[in-house]
Amino acid sequence: GSGSAGFAYVDAGEDVLLGCENSTQLSASFLDIGETNTYLITEIPFVPPFPFQGLANNVSTDTDDRWGSAQNLPFDNGFCFFTNNEDTFTVGSNGLLSFQTQPDDYNDYAFTATLPESNDPALSRGNIFSPVHDIFPDASGNNEIAWEIIGEYPNRVLALSFFNVPMYACADQLATHMMVLYETTNIIDIYIENAPECDFNSYSKAVGIQNNEGTEAFVPPGRNTGDGNATTHWSTEEEAWRFTPNGDTVTLFEWFIGDTESVVDGSAELITSSNPNNPLFSSESYIDVSPETTTTYTAKVTYTTCSGVRIPLWDEVTVTVDEDPPYVVELGPDLELCVGGVSINLNVDINSESAIYEWTLNGETIAGADGPSITVSSPNSGTYVAIVSDEECVIQDDIIIIFNELDDPFFEMTPTCDGGTVDSATVATPGGTFSFADPQPTDGAVIDSTTGEVEDAVFPTQYTVSYTTTDCVAIGQFI
Repeated sequence: GSGSAGFAYVDAGEDVLLGCENSTQLSASFLDIGETNTYLITEIPFVPPFPFQGLANNVSTDTDDRWGSAQNLPFDNGFCFFTNNEDTFTVGSNGLLSFQTQPDDYNDYAFTATLPESNDPALSRGNIFSPVHDIFPDASGNNEIAWEIIGEYPNRVLALSFFNVPMYACADQLATHMMVLYETTNIIDIYIENAPECDFNSYSKAVGIQNNEGTEAFVPPGRNTGDGNATTHWSTEEEAWRFTPNGDTVTLFEWFIGDTESVVDGSAELITSSNPNNPLFSSESYIDVSPETTTTYTAKVTYTTCSGVRIPLWDEVTVTVDEDPPYVVELGPDLELCVGGVSINLNVDINSESAIYEWTLNGETIAGADGPSITVSSPNSGTYVAIVSDEECVIQDDIIIIFNELDDPFFEMTPTCDGGTVDSATVATPGGTFSFADPQPTDGAVIDSTTGEVEDAVFPTQYTVSYTTTDCVAIGQFI
């Protein structure tokens, strides 16, 4: 089948495994379609999605220059064409399809007019030309004009093929071509295996689409009546064209946290939307995510038809977070400390001789900080990041340290024979609480949380005491 088929789709991408990384970018692909008031013409690879021969429904081929009977187009929401919602079609034996009601069954063959054309019935009564030219379906028994509805909602197609149909008055020249109309996207593809020359009827042929009024048409370059060389005619082999609705977009794209079931029932969390009126607006189809646990994300695209019906499609992608990375980098919770207070040691040693360490402060590399630990002193507030590279892995963690101008927790201790006392005159902010700081003593020493007095201490052990006020902590040591 065609590698550039015009089906409606959304693809959220392959599942992701986060081992060392803590974030990834998800990128979805989908077909962006516009309204059908205008079309974009593109040449596409000649890769017909269906065989030219063997479609299910034969159009009468024993009579030349005829329109077939009207057929229902069983797309649930019709086919949008030049802003009209079409639900029936007829096939003309000279290589064309019409959405119009035909006044009779005669499909005129002679024309020299160009598209668009509102008067000459050979052109004006048609809408899609694959190409239109004078072909003769009853000149040989080995030809076929047939159509078929293929696929399932919302991606059915109408395929209409003209296979090995002789050119009129040039029976040895055989024409084979196909048109494919896509449900939901309203794209039209034309595949021409062979559109030969024939001097009868002035070599006339044309490829394109036009509205019901015959006042507007879209024709590929060099493929209108009279285009070509000095003798004003053209022929071609293995050529394909696409007509894509190119008005204002009818496509809404969204990313959700949650699987497709949760998107359908409304419990999923919307994180981006291509709707410019949505506060979560993004014109991009990719997102950066940093899940802490394994998480499923869903990409959703919604197409709105010219009748106002919304057709949603979903695809999900799972980001698996590896619970056992090769090593852990952990800086602990954010800290608020006092200006002039104690310095803080940050340590992320992973006990590996091959590890490489880097430290940053507010996004800037800290010069000379290439070891597993650093000391942070007042007043250097900011976001500190430790980056550790080892085992083909890079893992990082961050901590925010703020030095505030708050309470002054200063105090002084005086050693005694079995401990120490706090000189109350040195306590800058009364009403705080004293306690042992790490390392906690294991020799039976005790501390009074109100006065700070230490008893039952053992000489010459060093004890560390902290004094905590409402806003700050101070630490002192004595032996």
